[in-house]
Amino acid sequence: MERFLVSATGHSLNYLPHYLAEERGFFRDEGLDVSEVVPRPWDLVLDHIRDGTAEAALGGIWVPSMFHGRGRRLVPFAQVSNRAPLALVGRTSAEAFNAAALVGKTVLMKGSNGASVGLYLKMMLREAGIDPKSVNYVQDLDGGILQACFAGGMGISC
Repeated sequence: MERFLVSATGHSLNYLPHYLAEERGFFRDEGLDVSEVVPRPWDLVLDHIRDGTAEAALGGIWVPSMFHGRGRRLVPFAQVSNRAPLALVGRTSAEAFNAAALVGKTVLMKGSNGASVGLYLKMMLREAGIDPKSVNYVQDLDGGILQACFAGGMGISC
């Protein structure tokens, strides 16, 4: 079996196809012993790629795009998912989602593996005609801290 280490920017629903391939034995069937590491801080994945510790990284296209033509060559080679599998968890049930219901509310958004959650939510609000400044955000904290805050009664979780 050939060892193949993947350094990931975090644990995310975005990487579900990878998790399923591992769980179903698809990597093993190809002769790969795949393992993952999620370094803290997340940007250590870049060091893992540069120094050869990891063969691949799970992350978005934005980091290679930022470095393009700026002295560091990071080559995206596969798309693992093409949708934003984000979920918004509230305290009351609703028949259908209404973005206007977020106005004046506090949304808790996990950080530590990129800005995509905040960017996606704010873009979705704009597309729904809602000024993103009309919503309050607790952003970029560790998921465990936000879970505890949500369990203690703070905000809506994203």
